[in-house]
Amino acid sequence: GGGKIFIICTNSFSGEVRQKDGVYLSSRKRGGGIGLNSISEIARFHNGIARFSHEGKEFHADIMLDAGD
Repeated sequence: GGGKIFIICTNSFSGEVRQKDGVYLSSRKRGGGIGLNSISEIARFHNGIARFSHEGKEFHADIMLDAGD
């Protein structure tokens, strides 16, 4: 049967956050990167969601994918 796959990831970082209009920007180059966008697109393709947040010096990625039938 179907089900859900949950991926919860927490990484430490410098604590310096770059965002524009609520979207995280790359810390390695000017503007947005492709990493988080790629994760979000993959989640959508699998009828899921990807949420990103930060607290202090921790970055959080919470991903849910539909495992299908």
